Amino acid sequence: MDDPIESERSTDIDEMDISEDNLQKPNIFNKYLPFYDSVKRQGYDSLDEIRENLSRIIQLRELRPGFSHWSSKLQRFMSHYGLYFTKIDHIKIINLYVAVLTIEDLDFSHVKTCFDMLYDLTRKTRLITRDDLVVDWRLLHKWAKVILHNHDESYSLVSVPNDIESSLFYCIRGCRPYFAESATQEILDEFRPYLCPFDSAFSDTMRIFELFLPVHLPLNLHEKGFKLWLPEFLGIWESIYSNPGWELNMVNLFSLLAWCNIGYIDWEPWLPRIFTRILKSFSLPVGKLQVSLQQYHYSMSSVTTWIVAMLGNGSSCLQHLQDLFTAIKNFYHPSNSGKFQQDLISFLSKLAQAFVDRVHLERKANPVWYFTPPDAYRLTEQDITDFVNCVKECAFIAIFTKAYLKEAAKACQYLSMLRPELIVPPLVEKLFSSIDSMSEPHRFTSIMTCLASLARQIVRQAPHFSQGQTYVLPLLMAVLPGIDSNDFKKTAVTFQFLNAILMLVTCIDCSSAIHTRNDLTEAWGQHVEFDKLNVQFHIPNEDEVDFACEFVETFIYPELQLLNEKCSKMSTEERLRSLTLVHYMSIGCLRMVPRIDSKLIDNLVPSVAPYGSKYQTQYSIYAKQPQFKENLRMRLLIDVGKLIDVIVENHSDDASSIKIALKIYSLSSIYYGVFKHDADKLHKHFEAAKGSFINKLYGERQYPRFLMIERITLQCERFSLTNFQSLTEIDKQVILKLFELSIHRYSEVRRDAQGYLFSVLNRYLFSYQVIVDRIIELLNSPSDIDHDQIKGCLYILLGNHSFFLPTKHSWSMIERLWPAMARTTHAKKPTTQRLMDHINETIGKQFDTQALVEDTNDVSRKAAVDIWKPLDPVDLESRDQIRQQRNEENVQSYNNLMETLNSLLRGDSLTWRQQETTMSLMWLLLQKRVPIPSSCIRTFVDFLVHDNVELRKISEEGITAFSRLQKPARIYVEKTLGEILQRPVDVEECRPGDRDDNLWVTIDNYKPAKTQKEWEETCFLDKSYHGYYKWPKTIKYTMNKRERYTKDNMPEDVAFIYDRFMDTNFISKFTQFMVLDEEKGKISFDTRRFHMFKGLFRNYGLAFVDNFMERLYVLVHEKTKEKQEGSHRVAAEIVAGMIRGSKYWTIEMLDELWLKLTPFLNEVCANLGPETLSYWASCFKLGLEDEDPRRMHRPINYLRSLINTTATGNTFMETSRWYLVQTLTNLEWRVPSIWCMINEQAKELLDHPYKAIRERIAIILSSSLTFDVTLVNGQSTRHPNANKFLDAIRERLGHAIEIYEKTPLANVSGQTVEIDPEARKALNFIETGQY
Repeated sequence: MDDPIESERSTDIDEMDISEDNLQKPNIFNKYLPFYDSVKRQGYDSLDEIRENLSRIIQLRELRPGFSHWSSKLQRFMSHYGLYFTKIDHIKIINLYVAVLTIEDLDFSHVKTCFDMLYDLTRKTRLITRDDLVVDWRLLHKWAKVILHNHDESYSLVSVPNDIESSLFYCIRGCRPYFAESATQEILDEFRPYLCPFDSAFSDTMRIFELFLPVHLPLNLHEKGFKLWLPEFLGIWESIYSNPGWELNMVNLFSLLAWCNIGYIDWEPWLPRIFTRILKSFSLPVGKLQVSLQQYHYSMSSVTTWIVAMLGNGSSCLQHLQDLFTAIKNFYHPSNSGKFQQDLISFLSKLAQAFVDRVHLERKANPVWYFTPPDAYRLTEQDITDFVNCVKECAFIAIFTKAYLKEAAKACQYLSMLRPELIVPPLVEKLFSSIDSMSEPHRFTSIMTCLASLARQIVRQAPHFSQGQTYVLPLLMAVLPGIDSNDFKKTAVTFQFLNAILMLVTCIDCSSAIHTRNDLTEAWGQHVEFDKLNVQFHIPNEDEVDFACEFVETFIYPELQLLNEKCSKMSTEERLRSLTLVHYMSIGCLRMVPRIDSKLIDNLVPSVAPYGSKYQTQYSIYAKQPQFKENLRMRLLIDVGKLIDVIVENHSDDASSIKIALKIYSLSSIYYGVFKHDADKLHKHFEAAKGSFINKLYGERQYPRFLMIERITLQCERFSLTNFQSLTEIDKQVILKLFELSIHRYSEVRRDAQGYLFSVLNRYLFSYQVIVDRIIELLNSPSDIDHDQIKGCLYILLGNHSFFLPTKHSWSMIERLWPAMARTTHAKKPTTQRLMDHINETIGKQFDTQALVEDTNDVSRKAAVDIWKPLDPVDLESRDQIRQQRNEENVQSYNNLMETLNSLLRGDSLTWRQQETTMSLMWLLLQKRVPIPSSCIRTFVDFLVHDNVELRKISEEGITAFSRLQKPARIYVEKTLGEILQRPVDVEECRPGDRDDNLWVTIDNYKPAKTQKEWEETCFLDKSYHGYYKWPKTIKYTMNKRERYTKDNMPEDVAFIYDRFMDTNFISKFTQFMVLDEEKGKISFDTRRFHMFKGLFRNYGLAFVDNFMERLYVLVHEKTKEKQEGSHRVAAEIVAGMIRGSKYWTIEMLDELWLKLTPFLNEVCANLGPETLSYWASCFKLGLEDEDPRRMHRPINYLRSLINTTATGNTFMETSRWYLVQTLTNLEWRVPSIWCMINEQAKELLDHPYKAIRERIAIILSSSLTFDVTLVNGQSTRHPNANKFLDAIRERLGHAIEIYEKTPLANVSGQTVEIDPEARKALNFIETGQY
């Protein structure tokens, strides 16, 4: 993913202002293709076909497979043709994808498709204005919430595509300029109540603000935009200095806001603070001391964009920037190495890049509609000169830093675009002075690398810099010694420089000019206008085409005949020679040969739309259609296919010949003149060259000619890559033959054939279906089958980076394939078992939950009609029945799959390793859309006490998921704050911190409910952000009442879990196994088990408590030393689950629970050990986390009692109690009276005799002061005051120092040494101050 800020400030240098039938943005390079007329004609036809099929799919309520497939065709269409549609169609297509996102329970793969398409459709912001399009921010936020905070994912109830987050961010970025003018206020109203600096919700909210707040609003809407929040957010940023993670989101937001609103925001008052924070973010060492690195570092793109946006119109920003460089200049020196150096050099290059982007945008002929700085704030020529002078000195130093040379060279490249006269001459002089330096060879390579990136600025004659051309010949001569056979790096850099110059300079014989000229004045490096490009393709004429055909037929047929007749009699070298000739002739001629006329294979995957396009053609680049006496593709497939059989059978050791024969065979099916890897290589080279040679400041379309020709070549190849994706009978036979060779007994044959098989399978849509039956047949075959065939089959299942069969989206295929993989008897050998493990691991990484029941909705169907036309109602009705049948078949396939895997687990045919694989597949298949078969739930429960530890762990995760699925519904209530408090309250104003209207959500003055009715009617707000910053207009909360399962109201799957956990023998065995599950030294509190126990106690109430209490005492009384740590861990996990799972219990139930828990916890706390303390701290932490302190007053009172207990004299026990009390930090600002009490008691122990206690006290005192934070327009009145505390400590410290200086610590009298108690206490206090 590229940098978000750089992407947002894109200057679109490739945009071409052309109008072709009112199309939005056609790809201009198509106009220069030799087959442009065909491309143009097919462009209109292809778009109509795509619109038709997308519309048909949605109207007929089918999403898989057609939606993703035809969306990818649209994406490919835009890649080839650009935005080759009118604005009206453009907007309709955008609205279609927005509408699809409104579908309930939309499959995540389709969600990702919508995100990707929306970004591609909206990224060219200048083409669509806010008047043309409005996107509902709430829709995108709904998906952001589902994707970024999906609790089901942690329970394995859903698996989302790996890169869906990146797609989401790009989509929001593209759509944000089109949020409604009311969006800013709506977003603020929605999310301001989540702002609490002590809670993780603050980071989540700032992330939402960064993503969603509109920053592209025009001047007339600024009052409804950033002016609603900027002063407030700057105040928050200034208030917090602890470098929280959300600060990065805030800086990113400020940066983009500044960029989109240059000249409309007065940053002047904030400049000192902004630059101070920037300097701090570098984490530079002070003297010999390394300043502790900040946990979170600002994005350099954000920082530099922000700085550049604040320059101009007499701003002091440039002076602050100069001061910053003065402060950090020494750290650019190569001798000052450290982690900070990467950020410093990145700061240089991105600063220069951002400045170039701003100059380009301000002077662009067709600016983006939201980028309209006032004339007075636009950068002047003097501003540009001053900026370059400010930055260049550090840039010149930075190029000698070995580790980040390329980044430093980029900085010089961007600066030279701005002022070549200030950058090029000094660098050239440095080069000349370094050429003869033997002691510093690195200087030469560094400067040469830098100059190579400045090549165009050197050779191009510009108004303010014409002398660059005079450097060309001296430079070309001077660098020749750099070609040094003993120094590869220097040689490579020299060639890179020579290539850069000579690509821009036309070399001609000027030898006769020496009599008249002694300088260079030819204007090298100039651009060429598109309309004067005059691309001249060589179109082979009729004679040349005839000659090519004759040549091929003359030489290829004899070789094929020779191979067929005498293959076995030929030597290895002769055979290889002959095959090599056929191979290269095939590569040369197959572009001329049409596809084999063969029947298309339909219904590989049923769909209401076709797979392939009606418009699949080979674009002719010949004066006449090449004519061979037969289709050479067919001849090659027949002859080479037979040849492969002969070689494999009789000459299996001839690996080279087999490899080339396989290549020819596969190329006959998939090759049409261009290899994908060649096109990718050309694209990579083009992008690198574009970065080196394009100067945005020269103006639009100012490309060197060679670069434009390279881009046209790339475009030509792209059209040849994607033709023919529908499978034919001939292609099917190719796949089947390659498959059989891929499972051959010789490993060399298998390996080569598999590579070509994957290439063919990737080419043709859904062609994997052809090999599924054969794979299943092999996996189910008897154990005496050839082991090499099985290995080949498993390697095909393992696939490669681009093909992986087991996770293809087809429930009918998975229903058959996964059980065959799980039960195959061939996985018992070590080699095949390792392969199966690798396959299973890859499934876990790549599997995303597939929808079982799919449908569209009215909104999406209406949008589908808009992009094409409505379908006939009769067709709609008939297809609806097919859709319902398909959904039913999917559900049946899922149930069959789960039942089959389950029966395998319950049987005795699988090894333990196979059982682990099968169980992990079942766990991966858990989902919440349809009921999970009861038999599967039974297996998960039974396997909690299985002898295999891995199966037990998977079972625990399964029970956790089932508990979530089975949890009774919550009852929600919505009230205003006034209704809750029963008095008028102003909720509009933001007054963060302590207020009268949020006292009631703290534990202060809370009186526990005495009746169940009172308990149920209490408004408990569990998340600690509630009420801190401001209140929402209405408060939605869960009623303090929840149904629980009882013996009389349990479904079968619930009852089974109940029966097992009511069995004391089962509980005993279960807990014993959990103790043994972790190895010594690797034991840690298992939050997964905590969630399992939480779910069990939440769903079943007190039912299991007595059984578990009995086991808890057994666990903490464990006498075997090796088991003590594990026993306490398990006990802590169970108790945490009890505390958290009981939140909705009745008062009576809670009283009963704590009547049993309190004596148990007393016993635990009286017998804590160093190995077990952390487990009980985790128990209380998770038990209290994200809970209303009033609801949790019982555990809070218990923790409070620990520090009110009489001191035991045992140092460890005292520190342990304070350590447990510290878990109250999870309640954050909502227990102020307790923090005051802790502060008062703890500060009296700062001079405690024992160091361990003093250290723990120092930590908890720091915690007690954490919540004394005052945000803008807020107050902190209830918590211990940090300033008063420090004043008191300062006073005590002065007094202690005075005592220590006056009173000797020890008095020696004869044989006796007496320690003065006052001096000892004073010294203890002084030492504690260091913590």
